[in-house]
Amino acid sequence: MGNFTVSDIGSRAKQIRADNGLSQQEMADRLGLSLRGWQKIERGEGTPSGETLLNFDKLGINPGWVLTGLGPKHFEQSATGSLDRGESERLLQRAVEEMKSVASSAAELMRETFEPPIVPTIKFVPLKVSAGGGAAVLYESQGIDLDMDGLADTILRSRRKNISLFEIKGDSMLPTLAHGDFVVVDKSQPRPGDEPEDDKIYLISIENDLYAKRSHWMENGEQEWRSDNDLPEYAPIPVRGEDFNRVKVIGRVIWTWKPV
Repeated sequence: MGNFTVSDIGSRAKQIRADNGLSQQEMADRLGLSLRGWQKIERGEGTPSGETLLNFDKLGINPGWVLTGLGPKHFEQSATGSLDRGESERLLQRAVEEMKSVASSAAELMRETFEPPIVPTIKFVPLKVSAGGGAAVLYESQGIDLDMDGLADTILRSRRKNISLFEIKGDSMLPTLAHGDFVVVDKSQPRPGDEPEDDKIYLISIENDLYAKRSHWMENGEQEWRSDNDLPEYAPIPVRGEDFNRVKVIGRVIWTWKPV
Protein backbone atom coordinates (compact mmCIF):
# COMPACT_ATOMS: atom_id res chain seq x y z
CA MET A 1 0.00 0.00 0.00
CA GLY A 2 1.25 3.48 -0.83
CA ASN A 3 1.90 6.43 1.45
CA PHE A 4 -0.50 9.17 0.41
CA THR A 5 -0.22 11.81 3.14
CA VAL A 6 1.14 15.25 2.29
CA SER A 7 4.10 14.65 4.62
CA ASP A 8 4.96 11.45 2.71
CA ILE A 9 4.67 13.31 -0.61
CA GLY A 10 6.87 16.07 0.80
CA SER A 11 9.52 13.57 1.88
CA ARG A 12 9.62 12.00 -1.58
CA ALA A 13 9.80 15.42 -3.24
CA LYS A 14 12.69 16.45 -0.99
CA GLN A 15 14.48 13.18 -1.73
CA ILE A 16 14.20 13.80 -5.49
CA ARG A 17 15.65 17.28 -5.12
CA ALA A 18 18.55 15.96 -3.04
CA ASP A 19 19.22 13.13 -5.51
CA ASN A 20 19.51 15.70 -8.31
CA GLY A 21 21.70 18.07 -6.31
CA LEU A 22 19.32 21.00 -6.78
CA SER A 23 18.60 23.94 -4.52
CA GLN A 24 15.01 24.67 -3.58
CA GLN A 25 14.93 27.59 -6.03
CA GLU A 26 16.35 25.43 -8.84
CA MET A 27 13.80 22.72 -8.15
CA ALA A 28 10.98 25.25 -8.16
CA ASP A 29 12.19 26.62 -11.50
CA ARG A 30 12.31 23.12 -13.04
CA LEU A 31 8.70 22.48 -12.06
CA GLY A 32 7.36 25.95 -12.87
CA LEU A 33 6.62 26.79 -9.23
CA SER A 34 7.33 29.72 -6.96
CA LEU A 35 9.96 29.13 -4.28
CA ARG A 36 7.27 29.44 -1.61
CA GLY A 37 5.11 26.85 -3.38
CA TRP A 38 7.95 24.32 -3.52
CA GLN A 39 8.88 24.91 0.13
CA LYS A 40 5.28 24.22 1.14
CA ILE A 41 5.38 20.88 -0.70
CA GLU A 42 8.67 19.86 0.94
CA ARG A 43 7.37 20.75 4.41
CA GLY A 44 4.27 18.63 3.86
CA GLU A 45 2.00 21.67 3.95
CA GLY A 46 0.73 21.44 0.37
CA THR A 47 0.01 18.87 -2.34
CA PRO A 48 1.47 19.35 -5.84
CA SER A 49 -1.08 19.97 -8.59
CA GLY A 50 -1.52 17.52 -11.46
CA GLU A 51 0.54 19.74 -13.78
CA THR A 52 3.35 19.96 -11.22
CA LEU A 53 3.35 16.19 -10.79
CA LEU A 54 3.59 15.69 -14.54
CA ASN A 55 6.56 18.07 -14.66
CA PHE A 56 8.56 15.61 -12.56
CA ASP A 57 9.05 13.69 -15.82
CA LYS A 58 11.62 16.35 -16.74
CA LEU A 59 13.81 14.75 -14.08
CA GLY A 60 13.04 11.22 -15.23
CA ILE A 61 10.76 10.65 -12.24
CA ASN A 62 7.48 8.75 -12.35
CA PRO A 63 4.84 11.27 -11.17
CA GLY A 64 2.72 8.42 -9.85
CA TRP A 65 5.56 7.45 -7.51
CA VAL A 66 5.80 11.03 -6.24
CA LEU A 67 2.09 11.01 -5.41
CA THR A 68 1.73 7.52 -3.91
CA GLY A 69 5.12 5.86 -3.48
CA LEU A 70 3.85 3.07 -5.77
CA GLY A 71 5.41 1.81 -8.99
CA PRO A 72 8.87 2.56 -10.35
CA LYS A 73 10.56 5.72 -9.16
CA HIS A 74 12.39 6.30 -12.46
CA PHE A 75 11.54 5.63 -16.08
CA GLU A 76 13.73 5.71 -19.14
CA GLN A 77 13.91 8.51 -21.66
CA SER A 78 12.78 7.96 -25.24
CA ALA A 79 15.11 7.89 -28.25
CA THR A 80 14.61 11.64 -28.69
CA GLY A 81 16.00 12.28 -25.23
CA SER A 82 12.67 13.45 -23.81
CA LEU A 83 10.06 11.62 -21.80
CA ASP A 84 6.72 10.48 -23.19
CA ARG A 85 4.10 12.81 -21.73
CA GLY A 86 1.40 10.25 -22.41
CA GLU A 87 3.28 7.66 -20.37
CA SER A 88 3.62 10.16 -17.52
CA GLU A 89 -0.10 10.84 -17.59
CA ARG A 90 -0.89 7.12 -17.70
CA LEU A 91 1.28 6.38 -14.67
CA LEU A 92 -0.19 9.31 -12.76
CA GLN A 93 -3.74 8.20 -13.58
CA ARG A 94 -2.93 4.67 -12.41
CA ALA A 95 -1.63 6.08 -9.13
CA VAL A 96 -4.79 8.15 -8.68
CA GLU A 97 -6.96 5.08 -9.32
CA GLU A 98 -4.96 3.19 -6.69
CA MET A 99 -5.60 5.98 -4.21
CA LYS A 100 -9.33 5.90 -5.01
CA SER A 101 -9.40 2.13 -4.51
CA VAL A 102 -7.72 2.38 -1.11
CA ALA A 103 -10.06 5.20 -0.06
CA SER A 104 -13.12 3.24 -1.25
CA SER A 105 -12.06 0.14 0.71
CA ALA A 106 -11.52 2.22 3.84
CA ALA A 107 -14.92 3.90 3.43
CA GLU A 108 -16.63 0.52 2.99
CA LEU A 109 -14.96 -0.80 6.15
CA MET A 110 -16.17 2.26 8.06
CA ARG A 111 -19.74 1.73 6.83
CA GLU A 112 -19.67 -1.88 8.01
CA THR A 113 -18.39 -1.00 11.49
CA PHE A 114 -19.90 2.46 12.02
CA GLU A 115 -22.22 3.06 14.95
CA PRO A 116 -23.82 6.48 15.34
CA PRO A 117 -21.98 8.23 18.18
CA ILE A 118 -23.66 9.69 21.22
CA VAL A 119 -23.88 13.44 20.78
CA PRO A 120 -20.93 14.75 22.81
CA THR A 121 -21.31 17.60 25.25
CA ILE A 122 -18.95 19.76 27.27
CA LYS A 123 -19.63 21.13 30.75
CA PHE A 124 -19.88 24.93 30.79
CA VAL A 125 -19.62 26.43 34.26
CA PRO A 126 -20.67 30.10 34.11
CA LEU A 127 -18.22 31.29 36.74
CA LYS A 128 -15.32 33.67 36.33
CA VAL A 129 -11.95 32.04 37.01
CA SER A 130 -9.40 34.22 38.78
CA ALA A 131 -5.71 34.11 37.95
CA GLY A 132 -4.94 36.09 41.08
CA GLY A 133 -6.80 36.19 44.38
CA GLY A 134 -9.20 33.32 43.82
CA ALA A 135 -12.77 32.87 42.60
CA ALA A 136 -15.96 31.03 43.54
CA VAL A 137 -15.55 27.28 44.04
CA LEU A 138 -16.90 24.78 41.54
CA TYR A 139 -19.62 23.16 43.66
CA GLU A 140 -21.61 26.41 43.71
CA SER A 141 -22.75 25.72 40.12
CA GLN A 142 -23.77 22.48 38.44
CA GLY A 143 -22.95 23.96 35.05
CA ILE A 144 -24.63 23.50 31.68
CA ASP A 145 -24.08 20.64 29.24
CA LEU A 146 -23.41 22.21 25.85
CA ASP A 147 -23.49 20.31 22.56
CA MET A 148 -21.73 21.73 19.49
CA ASP A 149 -24.63 24.07 18.71
CA GLY A 150 -24.64 25.33 22.28
CA LEU A 151 -20.86 25.72 22.30
CA ALA A 152 -20.97 27.73 19.08
CA ASP A 153 -23.83 29.97 20.24
CA THR A 154 -22.77 30.47 23.86
CA ILE A 155 -18.97 30.57 23.71
CA LEU A 156 -17.98 31.31 20.13
CA ARG A 157 -20.92 33.64 19.41
CA SER A 158 -21.30 32.15 15.96
CA ARG A 159 -23.57 29.65 14.23
CA ARG A 160 -22.15 26.14 14.01
CA LYS A 161 -22.70 25.92 10.25
CA ASN A 162 -20.35 28.90 9.77
CA ILE A 163 -17.36 27.64 11.75
CA SER A 164 -14.53 25.22 11.00
CA LEU A 165 -11.54 24.05 13.03
CA PHE A 166 -8.03 24.25 11.57
CA GLU A 167 -4.60 23.30 12.90
CA ILE A 168 -1.79 25.85 12.66
CA LYS A 169 1.47 24.78 11.05
CA GLY A 170 4.63 26.87 11.20
CA ASP A 171 5.70 29.81 13.33
CA SER A 172 4.86 32.85 11.20
CA MET A 173 2.12 34.00 13.60
CA LEU A 174 4.11 33.72 16.82
CA PRO A 175 3.53 34.81 19.53
CA THR A 176 -0.22 34.90 18.82
CA LEU A 177 -0.52 31.46 17.19
CA ALA A 178 2.00 28.65 17.59
CA HIS A 179 2.64 25.47 15.62
CA GLY A 180 0.07 22.90 16.75
CA ASP A 181 -2.53 25.40 17.96
CA PHE A 182 -6.10 24.97 16.78
CA VAL A 183 -8.13 27.90 15.53
CA VAL A 184 -11.84 28.33 14.95
CA VAL A 185 -12.58 30.15 11.70
CA ASP A 186 -15.90 31.89 11.08
CA LYS A 187 -16.47 31.54 7.35
CA SER A 188 -19.30 34.09 7.36
CA GLN A 189 -16.76 36.88 7.97
CA PRO A 190 -16.24 39.20 6.25
CA ARG A 191 -19.82 39.49 5.08
CA PRO A 192 -20.42 39.63 1.31
CA GLY A 193 -19.43 43.05 0.01
CA ASP A 194 -17.34 43.92 3.09
CA GLU A 195 -13.55 44.11 3.27
CA PRO A 196 -11.50 42.25 5.90
CA GLU A 197 -11.23 44.31 9.08
CA ASP A 198 -7.94 45.97 9.89
CA ASP A 199 -5.78 44.19 12.50
CA LYS A 200 -7.91 41.02 12.53
CA ILE A 201 -6.54 37.56 11.73
CA TYR A 202 -8.02 35.73 8.75
CA LEU A 203 -7.53 32.40 7.04
CA ILE A 204 -6.65 33.16 3.42
CA SER A 205 -5.87 31.09 0.33
CA ILE A 206 -3.18 32.11 -2.16
CA GLU A 207 -2.54 29.79 -5.12
CA ASN A 208 -4.22 26.92 -3.23
CA ASP A 209 -2.04 27.40 -0.13
CA LEU A 210 -3.67 28.30 3.20
CA TYR A 211 -2.27 30.97 5.51
CA ALA A 212 -3.34 32.54 8.79
CA LYS A 213 -2.40 36.22 8.45
CA ARG A 214 -3.29 39.55 10.01
CA SER A 215 -5.06 42.08 7.80
CA HIS A 216 -3.43 45.50 7.59
CA TRP A 217 -4.79 48.46 5.65
CA MET A 218 -2.30 51.18 4.81
CA GLU A 219 -3.01 54.90 4.53
CA ASN A 220 -2.92 54.75 0.72
CA GLY A 221 -5.79 52.24 0.73
CA GLU A 222 -3.64 49.24 -0.16
CA GLN A 223 -3.77 46.06 1.89
CA GLU A 224 -1.08 43.78 3.28
CA TRP A 225 -1.34 40.39 4.93
CA ARG A 226 1.16 40.32 7.78
CA SER A 227 2.72 37.83 10.14
CA ASP A 228 2.87 38.59 13.85
CA ASN A 229 6.67 38.58 13.98
CA ASP A 230 9.56 40.07 12.03
CA LEU A 231 11.23 36.87 10.80
CA PRO A 232 12.66 37.65 7.34
CA GLU A 233 11.14 34.56 5.72
CA TYR A 234 7.65 35.83 6.58
CA ALA A 235 7.63 39.19 4.82
CA PRO A 236 4.27 40.95 4.40
CA ILE A 237 2.19 39.86 1.42
CA PRO A 238 1.08 43.00 -0.45
CA VAL A 239 -2.27 43.06 -2.25
CA ARG A 240 -2.49 45.52 -5.13
CA GLY A 241 -4.63 45.71 -8.25
CA GLU A 242 -5.14 42.24 -9.71
CA ASP A 243 -3.71 40.68 -6.53
CA PHE A 244 -7.16 41.06 -4.96
CA ASN A 245 -8.37 38.30 -7.28
CA ARG A 246 -5.42 36.10 -6.27
CA VAL A 247 -6.19 36.16 -2.55
CA LYS A 248 -9.31 34.36 -1.33
CA VAL A 249 -10.48 35.08 2.21
CA ILE A 250 -11.80 31.87 3.81
CA GLY A 251 -12.95 33.42 7.09
CA ARG A 252 -11.90 35.21 10.25
CA VAL A 253 -10.06 33.51 13.10
CA ILE A 254 -12.32 34.05 16.12
CA TRP A 255 -10.95 31.60 18.69
CA THR A 256 -7.88 29.54 19.43
CA TRP A 257 -7.22 26.43 21.50
CA LYS A 258 -3.69 25.69 22.54
CA PRO A 259 -1.92 23.39 25.00
CA VAL A 260 -0.69 24.91 28.26
